[in-house]
Amino acid sequence: MARSLKRLFEILRECYTPPKGGEWGNLANADGLIALSFGDKKSSRFPEAGVSNQALARLVMAVNDRYFKETGQVLVLAVQTEIADYLSRTLARKSTILTPVGYADTRQVILSAKKLLQKDGKPIKRLAVVAHHRHFDPRIKWALKAAGYEVVFTPHLIGIPYDPQNGQFWVRSEKVFQFRELLACLAFWFRGWI
Repeated sequence: MARSLKRLFEILRECYTPPKGGEWGNLANADGLIALSFGDKKSSRFPEAGVSNQALARLVMAVNDRYFKETGQVLVLAVQTEIADYLSRTLARKSTILTPVGYADTRQVILSAKKLLQKDGKPIKRLAVVAHHRHFDPRIKWALKAAGYEVVFTPHLIGIPYDPQNGQFWVRSEKVFQFRELLACLAFWFRGWI
């Protein structure tokens, strides 16, 4: 078997092990930022993006402001719809908003972002990534690598809340999300995606 059971167990352990948190990398090395939503606005009982996506949007703004202070430039942003709606009312600087048509899973969003993440007509390769700390697992890392991106920065992601009122039941609590992610990682492994 080309893909060993040992590798499967390593992947499942990565999906299960809580992230250590903390900032990683050097923001000044990034050319763009991708932000992945956590939960579906359309099914949320909140009038806006939901508590998780609002927190992610505030983190995107903080990272963008910090990048501007450090470099004098703005990041090219590709963010999912649930975060984009909140940002469109609060972020004044130029940004590119990624709005997938219909439902798109994380892998599809990352692959479709390639069309948007460009600077001066050239594709961006080095990214800062903003996602819920439990969402930033081997599946996202694989999809970013498969799309040709190098992750050069992640902000401190611990503290983004779960959304207990979201229509997607798996983002309501850590235990449910963790179980779902284990199943998703297993499915990705069987498909040969990780």
